[in-house]
Amino acid sequence: MRAFPDTRCRTALLILGDGVFEDLPGSEADATASLFAAGVDEIALLVPGQTEVGPAWRARYPSAPPRVFDGRDPDATGLAIAEQLARFTGQQLTRRDPTTTA
Repeated sequence: MRAFPDTRCRTALLILGDGVFEDLPGSEADATASLFAAGVDEIALLVPGQTEVGPAWRARYPSAPPRVFDGRDPDATGLAIAEQLARFTGQQLTRRDPTTTA
């Protein structure tokens, strides 16, 4: 993230995976400092499957609890990503009946 050019925009980091990384920061404070140094304002973890996310991720990033969804289902995948993007941008998704025209 540090390699990107400076921006006045907020920066969000969206991770698709199981949250298991060999180089996680040593503590929540270190994780927060690392995100701040990289210019990351928000972080989210989307887990495409029934993989158990270990305690290390939860301890370092308690503000980014894993969002588990069925990664084999394109509708569930699309919805998980759309919901997270809506959260990042302060928007709200609404359900609409596709058989109506409006």
